[in-house]
Amino acid sequence: MIKRIIVIMSVCTLLAGCSNIGLKEASEEAATVEEQVDAESVEASTGSAEEIMTESAETVSSETEDSGQADAGSLEAFISGEGKLSFDYYGRNVFKSNEEYISNEDEILKDIIDSGKDYTLTEFRDKLNEIFNSEDNYLYEGEVNSISYAYIDCGNDGVKELALEMVGPFADPTESTMTFIIKELDGKPELVYAFSQWSRSETSINKYGFITGSGSNSASNHGYDEAYINADGKYMYGFYEEEEYDINAFGMLRDHDDFDAEGLDNMLAVYTLRLDQYDAANPQNEYYSYNVYDSNIYEEVDVPNLYTDSKYKDIMDSFKDISFISMDEMKKMEKEKMESIGVTDEIRNAEVPEYTEVKI
Repeated sequence: MIKRIIVIMSVCTLLAGCSNIGLKEASEEAATVEEQVDAESVEASTGSAEEIMTESAETVSSETEDSGQADAGSLEAFISGEGKLSFDYYGRNVFKSNEEYISNEDEILKDIIDSGKDYTLTEFRDKLNEIFNSEDNYLYEGEVNSISYAYIDCGNDGVKELALEMVGPFADPTESTMTFIIKELDGKPELVYAFSQWSRSETSINKYGFITGSGSNSASNHGYDEAYINADGKYMYGFYEEEEYDINAFGMLRDHDDFDAEGLDNMLAVYTLRLDQYDAANPQNEYYSYNVYDSNIYEEVDVPNLYTDSKYKDIMDSFKDISFISMDEMKKMEKEKMESIGVTDEIRNAEVPEYTEVKI
């Protein structure tokens, strides 16, 4: 998953659009789901002459009955085509309208948020299609090709949330997707987070709300990030790690003495870690490390005294105002950050949910 937010923290900003997750603050206390759906009555209603519920709703009801979790209430109504989705929470707590660079998700959703309206699933799809084909659309024309959903349990508290995945021209003209995380707040479905992925990135959320993303910024530069949506529906930024396999590219925007990496036997990769979202007005600390890989098979090479007395350290010492830590130290910092926002081993290792297609 990776958000298309420009991260001015390395040369990747000169080469391609970065794709790390952007920090999204949320302050509203989440209410627990109160309504319960009687699976037998849903089944009976689908067979009635009025046909209040669609075939998709039958599937939703069956999943709820078998899950053992708190029922989804208004979330089911939204999937069935009866309920409406609110964007109030997202607009107040997540949407960033005054940023120097607006995220892909916010760019697509801004008209919906500005409208102040709630939308049924069909209305939401139709509005997105209208946005894609409007004169003001800065991306690609097209339509939503498919819609799928899965129930998840952010924070593993027994209360369901909904992950709604749409395929369409969200980030490229072919098979890009956008996933909308929806939680019942004050008795109605509220959008609490959204992320997109496309051919150069991949993002997923597991059934307990743990989010991982990775993507390519250029031929030699790749990013990886982690985040979490807790039981209150609040997005918690984890970290962004960037890997640069070209030491000369790493040095393009940094002050350093002359160095010669051409004669190295192996590939020297540099890592940059950010534990907070980039903010030009309030720069956060960045942490740096490096590692060595076989140039042919890209496997890690064990270099004695890599960080204390090696020819690779001599090159890294040429960079001014940068202190490098070991990879073990960097990984420890990442682990501690994720634990601080509530990500346990159980939450991290939960399975990715299976999505069911919705026919509308």
